[in-house]
Amino acid sequence: ECIRSYSRTKRFDALGQLFEKVLDEKLSLEYLTTVIPFMAKLALQSPSLITQPIPILRRGISGSVTISQHQAASLLAHAFFCTFPSRNTISNELPSVNFYRLFSLYSTNAVEKLRCLMHYFHMISKKMPTGLLTIRRQNDVAQKWSSMNLPLSKLYVSHTGTIEDDGHGMLQVDFANEYIGGGVLGSGCVQ
Repeated sequence: ECIRSYSRTKRFDALGQLFEKVLDEKLSLEYLTTVIPFMAKLALQSPSLITQPIPILRRGISGSVTISQHQAASLLAHAFFCTFPSRNTISNELPSVNFYRLFSLYSTNAVEKLRCLMHYFHMISKKMPTGLLTIRRQNDVAQKWSSMNLPLSKLYVSHTGTIEDDGHGMLQVDFANEYIGGGVLGSGCVQ
């Protein structure tokens, strides 16, 4: 009810499934009475933990951001409680980091993602990690393939085997989402 009071989140199918059907009663009670209040405290600590704006790593510009694991946990708690403001026209190219989409899904994948997140918060509620997290964006000038006149080298594509077992000495191509984390806060299952 609390999240509904300030957020556009109206459905909590995955969260309901997690607490009603997946977690045993003891763990569910511990999460509700200990872990979620810990998460709320983490979110409330953010003004003292994050004392200056975190820079946005823009497309086409190399840069990095380093934050503590405590700061990262506080930001993740805000995402859980869906307290990040909606994107406006200036920053609408950025994806939402609030969990409202994840909460509203009715799928095993969404439930397992929430289970993983709750376990993470459960573990750090016992002992907050003290490391640092660095996110780096590297801007390499790529050649424009459409304007090149050089021939490509020979290419071999195999439909059998796996990268792990049969890929020694070969290059691999991975088509990923344009955003860090891809669709993980929705129905995506990779990255």
